[in-house]
Amino acid sequence: MQFTTRITEDDYVDANRLKTRSLQRTVASVLVYSLTALFWIFLVGAWIAEHIYHAHSFLGQNAAELQRTFMPGAIAFLLWILAFRVYPARVTRRKFRNAPSLRGDLFLEINTEGLMQKTAHGSYGFSRWPDFSYWRESKKMFIVVDPTNVFCMIPKASLGREQRNEIRSILTAALPRR
Repeated sequence: MQFTTRITEDDYVDANRLKTRSLQRTVASVLVYSLTALFWIFLVGAWIAEHIYHAHSFLGQNAAELQRTFMPGAIAFLLWILAFRVYPARVTRRKFRNAPSLRGDLFLEINTEGLMQKTAHGSYGFSRWPDFSYWRESKKMFIVVDPTNVFCMIPKASLGREQRNEIRSILTAALPRR
């Protein structure tokens, strides 16, 4: 199967997230977001109790003391979110903008032997399926990842349902899915 497509900045960010997706990261994100929300709910509740209702206690505790206790944790969790969710996306977007070979038309040929990619800038590469470690799929694309953690993107935007099913069957036969 042969087709031509384009990779957008959002596709590139999605592919990087897809590559790093794991159960451990999902559990850590849920935990951090939940704890951050709890910390900030208590901080806002203590501030409301002290400044709006002029009560000096919140949940049986001194409101000002509670704020001083929770503030470092709330800030630490916000920094965690910035460091592991916001910053990597910014770096990925910068990489895409600084790599002209990622922009422009991308010619792909996928068959039972492997994957061939050719860019509008003249880059060309063919990889056999045994050269890859695994593949993943999201709503927007397929990625195939090699042992050095480099990945090839196959955007779904320019593919029909039959083509997606054909690619899925080729990848399923050739590589493990993670």
